[in-house]
Amino acid sequence: ASECLGVDINQEGIEFLRSEMKIFNICYGDLEGSEIIDAISSRYWDYAVFGEVLEHIDNPVLFLRKFIFTYGDNIGSIIITVPNAWKASNIRLIFKGLEVINSDHRYWFSPYTIWKVVNQAGMTVEKIQMCKFDYSGNRIREKIRDFVLRRYPLLAESIVVVCRQRRRAG
Repeated sequence: ASECLGVDINQEGIEFLRSEMKIFNICYGDLEGSEIIDAISSRYWDYAVFGEVLEHIDNPVLFLRKFIFTYGDNIGSIIITVPNAWKASNIRLIFKGLEVINSDHRYWFSPYTIWKVVNQAGMTVEKIQMCKFDYSGNRIREKIRDFVLRRYPLLAESIVVVCRQRRRAG
């Protein structure tokens, strides 16, 4: 990308990134709030990326609808990643009688449920893809994991969705 902008509601985190990490292409903004974020609305962006965000939002459909209403003319496509409810580690934990989840998460998603959220928010899904994280560990274990995921992609860690606002006829 020729330019990238981060938006966050954690002012202390933003200051840390600016002072310690020398990252300056980040601004304060609350996408759930009522104030328009000028850094987004002042220009056109090819993509908005919501990486591992929707599972933290109380109402992801409303969140996406509001984002499209406010910034739809400024955004080409939206890329969303969410944790996959059917990931292999969750399946293994079932047999131990456990659910391990980030306590900040409100939802698990499957390809269908994230499609449903995106669709109800007024967007069209262009692509859904399962995604694994690359681990720099045991090469044999990685080869086995890659083999299993090629055969059973629904066991991957995350779901990636590329979508865009549905255009109204008329």
